[in-house]
Amino acid sequence: MTHKALTLLQKKHKAYARYKDTRHPAYMKAAGAAHEEVKAAKSKFESKLAANIKNDTKSFYAYVNSRSKTKDKVGPLVLRLMTVVK
Repeated sequence: MTHKALTLLQKKHKAYARYKDTRHPAYMKAAGAAHEEVKAAKSKFESKLAANIKNDTKSFYAYVNSRSKTKDKVGPLVLRLMTVVK
């Protein structure tokens, strides 16, 4: 995340702490600005990953795997004698 996005998120948090209302105009303005900046930073990060995939496949696949909702589970271990190890 960029420095500008972090700054805007902090402003959003401060506005909420001050007004405790998500419909307050100051909070809504800060939340909108933070949302747009985070969206732009994420898009830029993903496009940089995609552009650099030939040279740096490890970071691309690490990012893709971090975005998955499910994790692969390891099945039961089976010995040669067809007994299951607990």
